[in-house]
Amino acid sequence: MIQFDDSLDTEYFNAWLEETLPDMERTPAETVVEFIKLCNSVAKYFNYKLVDNSRFDKLMKAVFAKYCTSKNRQYEYSGRGTYYTGTEIASCIFLSEKKAEVETAKVKKLSPVRRYSLLKQGKIWKIESVEYLAGNNKWEWDSL
Repeated sequence: MIQFDDSLDTEYFNAWLEETLPDMERTPAETVVEFIKLCNSVAKYFNYKLVDNSRFDKLMKAVFAKYCTSKNRQYEYSGRGTYYTGTEIASCIFLSEKKAEVETAKVKKLSPVRRYSLLKQGKIWKIESVEYLAGNNKWEWDSL
């Protein structure tokens, strides 16, 4: 159970976690889908409440700790990027035993195809980075 300063945030986040797969049972594709869904859910939760950014940041740090590798991402959870991306998976390619790429399908005109790179840390798949397919049909870095 994760604790936040606001009891509603704690209740909200932990209720969502109860409906996710155990970390060691998630495939790379399931990791991406859960990450996108939780990012979307947190963003919508805060858009409706119009609360301060410090609460949003704390929740997003918890999401990133659960689903992403531990590299420095201080500018990567600004409320854009992954949020509002579709959760339909177009492909999942295993590059090695400990590395995979998951590509989302294009579902909306404004939501580009994204390619997530994942690393297996121990027995848990974690998101390392994401790219989007730009208009010139080339992959470019994107923020999570």
